[in-house]
Amino acid sequence: FDLGMHDVSLHNSEGPNKRRRRRRKRQDGRASAQSIPEGSLWADESGSSDDEAQQAVTAEQRAFLKELTERGQQAKRHMDEREADEQGSKEVTVDVYREEALRPAVKSTFHAEHEYDYQGRVWTVPPSTLRPDDDPSAHDCSLPRRLAHVWTGHSKGVQQIEWFPKYAHLLLSGSLDTTCKIFGVYDSSGGGNGRGAKRTYAGHHAPIRAIAFDNDGSTFASSSYDKRVLLWDVEAGVAKTAFGLSSPANSVAFYPEDNNVMLFACADRTVLQVDAREGRIVQRYTHHLSAVNTITFFDQNRRFLTTSDDKKMLAWEMHIPVPIKYIQDPS
Repeated sequence: FDLGMHDVSLHNSEGPNKRRRRRRKRQDGRASAQSIPEGSLWADESGSSDDEAQQAVTAEQRAFLKELTERGQQAKRHMDEREADEQGSKEVTVDVYREEALRPAVKSTFHAEHEYDYQGRVWTVPPSTLRPDDDPSAHDCSLPRRLAHVWTGHSKGVQQIEWFPKYAHLLLSGSLDTTCKIFGVYDSSGGGNGRGAKRTYAGHHAPIRAIAFDNDGSTFASSSYDKRVLLWDVEAGVAKTAFGLSSPANSVAFYPEDNNVMLFACADRTVLQVDAREGRIVQRYTHHLSAVNTITFFDQNRRFLTTSDDKKMLAWEMHIPVPIKYIQDPS
């Protein structure tokens, strides 16, 4: 009885607060043990001693934290590069040269007999017998059955040809001989003024890479491996503006809704949207991994599609530098 009373007196001498703290520690230990899933990274392996388990968990934790840190640093670098690109697209401008500075370096030759017909119309005016292509009843299309004509005049290979907008009564060509030429399509019997070369445009120092008429056919653009894009007055044969780029433009396009907005598909993996009046880069589209080759507008000219050597086609909203669709062969 004395020993029992002695034990009771010792137990009671701890006091209620100390017993309450000890009980709370035991409850916290059980809760923490239940919160760790079995087999997780932070749980102890069964059958191993406490020291070995602590060393194993610590090594795994360190590797996991190191991987998280590297991912965070990589994401931060990517965000910094994206912000730098967006900031650079607002500040970087292309080198712009106007007509006065270009006049000594460019040359144009008119090959036909007269620049005006008997009615005073310039040589670029379409024949009165032609109707525009936007007229659904204007033309009957069929597969060609025979060779109609061969146009000659370039001394080297032809890179690209373009029809005159809407009427297609003139044919523009860009060649590796550094010149562009415009040919007539219809002879006198078809209401035209002959099928020969009408005018030659010489102003580049390297082979022509791409050409494009603007929306009304009064101007065309030519890009070359000399890293320049020239805007030509079709009728007068003078270079109005030159844009100096950091890499050749593989394709040039005028925005169908505004002749002052141009897109350049460049060999440095970017697409440049340029204000032709100021020579300022309005937007840069930079998600391709290799040289960009073509630009095609669609969806009522609200979007455009680009192709590249990276085997991808990207669809873009106009003025938004993030692609809305990726098209790629999964193989």
